[in-house]
Amino acid sequence: MVAVTVLSLLLLLSLGLEVAGYSLTEEDYPHPTKAIGLSLPSYGDIYYNDRGRIEKLIGFNLGLGYSWRKYIDGGVQMGEFNGYWGWGTFALFLPYLEFGATYATPIGEKNDDVLAFEVGAIYLVPRISVALWF
Repeated sequence: MVAVTVLSLLLLLSLGLEVAGYSLTEEDYPHPTKAIGLSLPSYGDIYYNDRGRIEKLIGFNLGLGYSWRKYIDGGVQMGEFNGYWGWGTFALFLPYLEFGATYATPIGEKNDDVLAFEVGAIYLVPRISVALWF
C-alpha cells in the first residue's frame, strides 16, 4: 500500500500533471498571507519568492509543533500539482520529514483565497489533507 502511494506520488511529481487550466495570469494570482487547515503547518504564514509565487509556509501544527514547507520548481502555480518537501516537529521536539504535492485553486468572489488539496507522506506514511490560504 505504501509503495503504491509513494510510486503514484512520484509519478505525479515527475510528470508535473496539470488537472485543469486556468485563464489567470501570474499577475492575477491571489496573494494570501495566512494558511489554516489540516495540513502542516496547520496555521502559519505564507512567504513569496521574487517572482511573486508562494515559495514556503512556516507555522505551527496540530501536533503541538513547528512546521516548515518549501515548494519546488519555482513556487506554487494555480491549477497544477506543486511538489514540496518540509520538516518540523511534533510535541515540540519529535522531528518529522515530509514530501508531497499540493493542488491549489483560487476560490471566492474575487479569487482572493486559495483552496489547497494535498497528498503526501510523513516519512513513508501516506496522508491527504486540505487547507485554506487567505
